[in-house]
Amino acid sequence: MSEERLVAYRCSSCGTAMFPRHTRCRSCKTGRYFDELPLSEGVVVTHTRLTATRPGFPKELRFVVVEFACGVRVLGQVTADREPRTGEGVRASWGQLSERDGKVSNGFRFVLA
Repeated sequence: MSEERLVAYRCSSCGTAMFPRHTRCRSCKTGRYFDELPLSEGVVVTHTRLTATRPGFPKELRFVVVEFACGVRVLGQVTADREPRTGEGVRASWGQLSERDGKVSNGFRFVLA
């Protein structure tokens, strides 16, 4: 995964897509070479809300598990003013996740489509 670009990895031996990347394919156990698959738009599989957060994070966080066309699922924070719905489309974006003592932490999050 490179900065500002969310990617999955497809094993060049068996074609299995995975996220995150591993040193060896978890499916065929022999593949060590992977092609990058950009992840941009997916569908919400499930979601939850967290209300007991650490300092620097919003008072309430929403998380989603997103499934992409290649079959991989990714857990991440979703930025929305409402609860996401199962089956709803989202897109991956790069942005601020938290701020504490003037230090901003950026990372991947999802935005409702």
